[in-house]
Amino acid sequence: MDFLLGLSLVLILTGFARGDCDRNVGPAGTNKCVLLQPYYSRYQWATCLTDQYIRTYSEGKHECRFSSTYCWYQCMIEVHSIDEGPVYDDCACGRDAPRNVTTQPTVVTSAIPEWCFSPSGTECSWYRDCLEKRYPCKEKGNSYALDYAEKFCKLYQDHYSEFDDIGQQWIDAVRKCLQVKLVPILRPFVKATCEGIKHTAFDSHPGCYLHPDEGKPSICDIGFANWARVFWTVKSAVIQDARATFKQMLDVVQGCGSVLLDNRMQLIKLNFKKTKDNIQRRLDEIAKNVSDLISEKMSWFKRGIMHFGYPAQDRSNRNKRATDNDTDVDNLYINILIAASSEFDLNAKNIPAANISAEAIDVAKAIENGDVRVKMEDGLEFTELSVCLNYNCTETSLQVTPAPSEEIEKDGGIRASTVIIIVVAATFFLVLVALSVVVLRKMRKC
Repeated sequence: MDFLLGLSLVLILTGFARGDCDRNVGPAGTNKCVLLQPYYSRYQWATCLTDQYIRTYSEGKHECRFSSTYCWYQCMIEVHSIDEGPVYDDCACGRDAPRNVTTQPTVVTSAIPEWCFSPSGTECSWYRDCLEKRYPCKEKGNSYALDYAEKFCKLYQDHYSEFDDIGQQWIDAVRKCLQVKLVPILRPFVKATCEGIKHTAFDSHPGCYLHPDEGKPSICDIGFANWARVFWTVKSAVIQDARATFKQMLDVVQGCGSVLLDNRMQLIKLNFKKTKDNIQRRLDEIAKNVSDLISEKMSWFKRGIMHFGYPAQDRSNRNKRATDNDTDVDNLYINILIAASSEFDLNAKNIPAANISAEAIDVAKAIENGDVRVKMEDGLEFTELSVCLNYNCTETSLQVTPAPSEEIEKDGGIRASTVIIIVVAATFFLVLVALSVVVLRKMRKC
């Protein structure tokens, strides 16, 4: 691979020049249309980029030759990780470009600052000055850059000093990784959609949590307190479209084999049984609504308790390709993760301490006694609640069944009242009969 990159520096000169790439001064972001035979049979785009960017983007697999600060990086390696063979249409250029694809860049890269093509991660303005400038999605009401990413980046920045050294190293690397993974979208020959950008960005999160940069700590290395602060601080900001990221982070940390629960964080699991073949709403939406309902009834917000509800089906009897939002199984599960704001939410100020373990028990009792009722109108019946001792809920400290529905209790109350009335009436009738018999006997004696 390194040989190919070095060779590209020579062979690229045979292409159609669109810019220069001096090994010491760049500039980053210029493009060339090149034919890199014998490795590829078609012309493709290549971009002048920094060695730092290439190392981060490729997770250390690629680098510039001869300790160069800048070098060319061909599209097929950057976008598709293919170092020889075919050239796909989205990378093809010049005479090999498809008829419906222009052979020239569609955007003037000089309109985007050079630093955009090799972000350090320290500048949260990258999303506004680079990504949003290239794709103005805010005016379409669907901007990942401004609605989510910039806020996410600034939260890290605002609370940076409240993390320990290894936590800060991870934050720096993740902020850089999340920006670097979106740099290919800035290419002048790329045409991305606002929705596509959002999907690409969210898909990059798990990888950046685990392998943010060469030689930098993984989320598995930073410890419980650090990742919990990241999770709940971002969650408390109520950032739009962020639910997928929260679930991704939980899944990633679970894969680390780390301890996910302690006396400052607790998991509650609710079991449901399908009563209809079709469930109209997504399970993710149902989980959020159930979590919000319990939070409101238990006054969690006022008492400094954070919560996150998400679907978590029993995977032991599921098809390997199933997802958390599948509804083709008989039993469904919703997890509600709760934590103390005073422990993990760096946005919180003057929040009272909360006993999370005791709170989970209180929720179970409230469900069992009927003080909190989870009404389902989506073809689901609430059957059981468990207070979990581990993240997979294979061990529990308490299991309860919900109180009967109000309709059943009301119907039962009516039936009980009817029985009482009948018994009283029958007793009264028997007393009258007895009195009548006594009176008749006395009359006969007279």
